[in-house]
Amino acid sequence: MIRLALLLALSACTADLPAQAPRAPAPRSQAEAPGTSVAHAQRPSAAWRRLTGDVRFFAAVDGSPVDVTETMQRIASGGRNEHRNDGTPFQNRERRLPRDHSYTEYVVPTPGVHGPGPRRIAVDESGQAYYTPDHYGHFYPVSRK
Repeated sequence: MIRLALLLALSACTADLPAQAPRAPAPRSQAEAPGTSVAHAQRPSAAWRRLTGDVRFFAAVDGSPVDVTETMQRIASGGRNEHRNDGTPFQNRERRLPRDHSYTEYVVPTPGVHGPGPRRIAVDESGQAYYTPDHYGHFYPVSRK
């Protein structure tokens, strides 16, 4: 459901982009894709590859852009991170996100940290994504560039 909403939201945002021929991603081994469970990972659909092309996703944290493209592409393609919190309902107990939505949280790999680390992306049912660098302390909207 979240994946479909994210794809619909992205297609609305990228309607003005030139169409590109789908490109198949190079096969990756477990060693080449740290934090990705091969058992749960799915190949991105041709529509998703055409949709994203060279699109990047950023969250502006204190005025500095944070590139979350790999995690957004993993979410949209149905891939999973090895950590148990990835793809689970986010309760919004801190009430820092709009209350009238339900959210799914995804782990954003944190360099140099063993385990899930503090970084997350929460996606609502419409596909709007929010990035938190500090384990729900602050949230920043994710936008397409």
